[in-house]
Amino acid sequence: MNVLKIPKPNPMKIPPDDVFSRLLRTRLARAGTSFFFSKPTPAQSSNPYNPDLEEVGFQFEKFVLRRFNDNYFTLLEWRSAKQLDGRFPKSCQLPDFEFYFQTEYESFHFAVECKWRANFQFGSVSWAKDSQLRRYKEYQDETKIPVFIVLGVGGESNKPNVVYCFRPDEVDNSTLHEITLAPFRRRNPGDNFFINPAANKLT
Repeated sequence: MNVLKIPKPNPMKIPPDDVFSRLLRTRLARAGTSFFFSKPTPAQSSNPYNPDLEEVGFQFEKFVLRRFNDNYFTLLEWRSAKQLDGRFPKSCQLPDFEFYFQTEYESFHFAVECKWRANFQFGSVSWAKDSQLRRYKEYQDETKIPVFIVLGVGGESNKPNVVYCFRPDEVDNSTLHEITLAPFRRRNPGDNFFINPAANKLT
């Protein structure tokens, strides 16, 4: 197993599957510390970096971002998947976006993870890996920031046929059937997003 190393004078070991807590990320940022995974071996990674897939993901992220009205939603974080020779920042395992929603009456800090899949296979879609689902749930628990999964299916990544929105704690599996996803389907994929902080819902 490869061990993540942080340059001296602050030696530290962080297991690859752990999620940053907000406190840890803040302290590392203040210290100006950055760190990278060791290059995975073929046995460790069954999904090597693919620039074409990265572009597809980027197009869907832009589709999603354009549906958050910047009069109400302040973009705090937009994490990228930059990598070099198999080394990539720990932060790329965190949700794609962090937003701060504020009106005259309420405010709300939340995160969004974007996923796009070309189609359903036999009525189901594998929207993430089991380890990713577990990580999103851990992120919610550790940071107390709600995470919403925005899943697009069909069409093109910049214009999906259908869009679903759900929290990771609302599902039990990284592969979901259309029937399971039905309650989370948006009426119109192109509509702007609306957040209900009291109900902890993004629609």
